[in-house]
Amino acid sequence: MGKTPTVSWCKGWGHPLLWSVVLGSVLVAVLLWSGPSEFPLTMDESESLFTDFTDHYLPMAKQMPGTDRPVMGYFYSPVLALGLVPLALLGDAWALWMWGIFQAASVALLVVAAAGMTRFTRPFERAALIVVTLWSVPVLHNISWGQISVLVTALVFLAFTSRPVGAALAMALAGALKIYPIVLAPLFAWRRDRGVWACVFGLGLLLLLFGIPALAMGWDNTLDFYRSLEWIRERTVPQLVENPKSQYLPHVVARWVDLAKGTQVPVEWVWSARAAAATLVAAGCVAARRFHRDPFLALGVAMPAIGLWVPTSWPHYFAYLPPLLCAIAIHGWRERSDRAWSWAGPALALVALSVTTLPFQYALGGWAPYTRAGWLAGANLCCAAAAVLVGIDRMSNRTGLHRRRVLTEAER
Repeated sequence: MGKTPTVSWCKGWGHPLLWSVVLGSVLVAVLLWSGPSEFPLTMDESESLFTDFTDHYLPMAKQMPGTDRPVMGYFYSPVLALGLVPLALLGDAWALWMWGIFQAASVALLVVAAAGMTRFTRPFERAALIVVTLWSVPVLHNISWGQISVLVTALVFLAFTSRPVGAALAMALAGALKIYPIVLAPLFAWRRDRGVWACVFGLGLLLLLFGIPALAMGWDNTLDFYRSLEWIRERTVPQLVENPKSQYLPHVVARWVDLAKGTQVPVEWVWSARAAAATLVAAGCVAARRFHRDPFLALGVAMPAIGLWVPTSWPHYFAYLPPLLCAIAIHGWRERSDRAWSWAGPALALVALSVTTLPFQYALGGWAPYTRAGWLAGANLCCAAAAVLVGIDRMSNRTGLHRRRVLTEAER
């Protein structure tokens, strides 16, 4: 119990099938979008590439470290802005080129980390993972806005295939960049080395959130920075109800019932969503304990809690869906039992996976009807349901095998 899965990270990536898939995807992208200005308009209303980077990240980095408040629209810890200071020194043009390279590296890291976490070693499995990742709405949305959700997701996946110190540091960095990965920390309670993990994680998180910023900015400026972040958040979150891109479940439900304009989401909806999120995390802990060799099952149950907990759940937050759904569908089908309903989990995962793809968005008529209806929020819930179904099938299959083994020994 508690042994970390070991998967070869380097071997097998030079297979011709994988490079054919990557080059084919690049070719199709060139045919679809003749230039960088057309791509963002495919994803939503943004007319320029890397808008979040140029409007929020880069201006924030230019003001560091001598500031005590974030620029409007910057909702992240000061350590991210401090890390981007070297890009701000390069100038805007070079910074954009470097951010494009960063986006490509983040996607590559996500694919490699997901392959390790899902135990995808066969060329066909990795090819399928590459396709569903490169053509998923969350990943393309992340690239379009120049966001860091893909990197955060990759760090979470790395944490579930690393030794305790590396796992703790990966989770600490993910939590420092965007605070919501911290809700997944209880899933590490099943590990034998949880004591070491907890110490390194706690110290690493404190260092990234307060230690490094305090050294660079001063203690008072760091505290004022976080106070300003809270002030901005309190005035921004209520306005998200009317934003059609929000995939936070209470916001999606508000659009379904056509909540009156300017009306706040009822507090009962918010607390119900939080209770459901806590339930998913608890169920993920159970899955992590029972299926420690398959962390994708635990994450498949627990990570959908993000869309129930975080009010700023934009499409790029769901970059975890393609790899997790792909793993649930493939492993769930391959290792299903002989029960009549054992196909339900993999089938549900496959349906949800198709919903996350760009062709499905095209079929609905573009990003507006796709995001307004909350298709990603629905796929998010289906991911948790599919993981639960596959987990139940595996537990019942193990129970059946154990009973047959006992009966066989008794007959002898």
